[in-house]
Amino acid sequence: MWGTHLRGDLGGVAQPEHGQRERREGAVRAGCSSEEVYCGGTAFEPEDFRDRVVVALALADADPGRPASTTRSPGGATFVECGVPAGYLQDRLSELLEVADFAVAHGRQVIAC
Repeated sequence: MWGTHLRGDLGGVAQPEHGQRERREGAVRAGCSSEEVYCGGTAFEPEDFRDRVVVALALADADPGRPASTTRSPGGATFVECGVPAGYLQDRLSELLEVADFAVAHGRQVIAC
């Protein structure tokens, strides 16, 4: 589950749980290079992470979402895109801001992994 749920106290490091695709999109919008995102994790000081999330919120266009779709190929394979509701990106960034505020208040690094 994405959000302010933390996977325990790992030596003073707060780690939000989230899906791979959303993590990648959110991390890139927050200023990580794609190499940092794919190499297994990046540690952020709490204030730096909060600043990146605030900038991403300020720069993000309104998220129109993506409709769900199903495509069937002639060979019988079915591809399903579940879609994303409108405002999804802003909701996830708002949740990341809560994680950042928690990390700042408790002096913990945030790991994007």
